[in-house]
Amino acid sequence: MAVFQRTGIWYLDYYYQGKRIRESVGTSKREAEQALAVRKAEIIQGRYHFQNDKLSPQFSVFAVEYLDYQQTQNRSWKRVQTSLNRLMPYFGDKHLAEITPKDIELYKQKQLLQPKQTPYIKHRILVKPATINHDLAYLKNLFTIAIKYCKSSDTSWTGR
Repeated sequence: MAVFQRTGIWYLDYYYQGKRIRESVGTSKREAEQALAVRKAEIIQGRYHFQNDKLSPQFSVFAVEYLDYQQTQNRSWKRVQTSLNRLMPYFGDKHLAEITPKDIELYKQKQLLQPKQTPYIKHRILVKPATINHDLAYLKNLFTIAIKYCKSSDTSWTGR
């Protein structure tokens, strides 16, 4: 936790629930130090609740927009749709900001261990690692497109 000055304005720099937060306070160092002391006390007492201005959409909501985008940009958009259908049970109810690397690792492990049955093949086959890599490539691209959409739009997402 610290205070710093940039172009004549003092800022607070602290972490809350693992997220780095920076906020401007004013033009006085003393005022910034007092505000930092107040933030520390609020965090310790459990009264501080950070409200993020940028809200992330739910995976299932943005996946529809992403698929629409892919239909105009990608000739093999049906492959994207297949990957999104496989990703939906794992991430569909989460907001994009809530998806962690641990969630992605769990997805990979479950996919590798989960046998699938196709309608035209009688026996069960395991999902191949290459299929999982394709799914993760589309997931990564979905995040990239979401970041571009969030930066370009003035409105925040309605999901959260």
